[in-house]
Amino acid sequence: MLDERRSAKRTAEGKEPQRVKDKISAIVVRLDESSNIILEVNRILGITKVEFEKLTPPSRPGVRGSLVIQERVTELLDLPALLAKSPNLTAAPPLMGAETEG
Repeated sequence: MLDERRSAKRTAEGKEPQRVKDKISAIVVRLDESSNIILEVNRILGITKVEFEKLTPPSRPGVRGSLVIQERVTELLDLPALLAKSPNLTAAPPLMGAETEG
């Protein structure tokens, strides 16, 4: 959905940290009042509050802006724009035990 821009790996050994076998980290994002999306991620480094007005302007489509988190430049994804570019994604059934607002 969003192309990798790094020309070099982050770690000194030139390898990305190895994922823990059989472990999935996920983030649930609320897109609007009636829809959520689940993103699979390698690791969750931390949680922070973001003031959208203070983001550095985006440098490419699919990014809402960037900021520094834990001494790393981090891009904040524009999920609605990325999802609009990916019409092949299908809606999944509601998660078991998930509450719906009504």
